[in-house]
Parts: sequence; C-alpha cells; structure tokens
Amino acid sequence: MEIININSDIFYLNGGLLSRDDGPAIEYSSGDKYWFSNGKIHREEGPAFISRSGTKEYWLFNKMAQGDEIKNIKRNKLLNELN
Repeated sequence: MEIININSDIFYLNGGLLSRDDGPAIEYSSGDKYWFSNGKIHREEGPAFISRSGTKEYWLFNKMAQGDEIKNIKRNKLLNELN
C-alpha cells in the first residue's frame, strides 16, 4: 500500500490504483472522504462518499446506487455491525 500526502490530502493506492479495505481511499483536508476498491468508487458497507457537511452518496463499482441497491448496502452495514 502506498500512501500519498499532497497538501494534507491523503490518497491510498494499491498497485497504482486508489484502493483501501479499512477506510476511505481519499481523505481530503476539507473533510470529504471517498471509498475506492481497485480504482473504482465502491463501498458495500455504507456510503462511498461522505462530505464534510454530511452529504452521503452510495456507489457500487463506479456506478451510483439506486433504490434497492441502497437498501442492500444499509442492510449489509447493519449486519456487519451486529457480527
């Protein structure tokens, strides 16, 4: 894993791609956070983007999640928290 810090913005790369299993792959100094897996914005256990103001976006494999996909992500998060 390579960690790059540019003006307090932190980027986590694995094999040259944005990717991190245990947290956001991009953490901007502004507070915005992005989760990536193998270079794609993606997160199955919660929102893949959280802004400093609290805005949340759900993404799966570089595609913004819709309706039932969001419900499934929230369900997965809850199940993980219970285990």
